[in-house]
Amino acid sequence: MNHAVAMTFIAKPLMNPILVFRMVKMSIEHGICNISAFAFACYGAWLVSDPDTCDVEGAHSMGRVATEMMKRLGAVEVSCTNFDDTMRKSQMFSDQTIYFN
Repeated sequence: MNHAVAMTFIAKPLMNPILVFRMVKMSIEHGICNISAFAFACYGAWLVSDPDTCDVEGAHSMGRVATEMMKRLGAVEVSCTNFDDTMRKSQMFSDQTIYFN
């Protein structure tokens, strides 16, 4: 199903959230596996994809869940990086102030 999520993202974007929700639901009902991290990361991406209901905090939480799940399971099939954590660790944010217009 994880391959179908990647394909629907490009070919049929309206079907993508349905597959992501199904993967998350299956992980909750039947237990987690290595690909579950991918499902939770996709769910986090979906949370911030709509400009009207952009849920940055929820997406950040799902990204952290996916990252922690990947680490605990030793998942080598997926690679998750939480953007906010990565940016906080970078020199760009610690050494200078960024201004947005």
